[in-house]
Amino acid sequence: MWAAPVGGQDLDGPDEVRGTAYTDPRAPQDVPVTYTVEAVDTSGRRSGVSEAVNATRPAPSTGPKPSGLMARHDGSGVLISWDGHSGDMGQNYRVYAQSPDPYASSLLATSYPPDGEVRVPRAGGLFYVVSVDDESRESAPAYVGAY
Repeated sequence: MWAAPVGGQDLDGPDEVRGTAYTDPRAPQDVPVTYTVEAVDTSGRRSGVSEAVNATRPAPSTGPKPSGLMARHDGSGVLISWDGHSGDMGQNYRVYAQSPDPYASSLLATSYPPDGEVRVPRAGGLFYVVSVDDESRESAPAYVGAY
């Protein structure tokens, strides 16, 4: 995957991404970035470079991150729960699974109650939950593992 400011070039070369999601930790906030991807299968066959897509990393929320996270196996997946908080922030929460690549994650669920729990159909792993403000900005993540 290549990333460059819109109209610019990727000066440090492609990043290897294992999986179907990627969080770009070097993307500046509020600056459009152009991304292109070339998939490579296990036999080394290449897909060719994708069309360019622009994305802008939003400024982070100033809302509090979720607290009191717990995760446990419950027979049909992993039950992740957390304490809510009061105030206008945290209109909803997003639950992500962290992949082995520390920069890749997958959105698993969105929860709308002020505090909550989500069951995810996974055997285990590292998860994180963020609160989301009225402008769709995410708080700092709160991590929890279930192994």
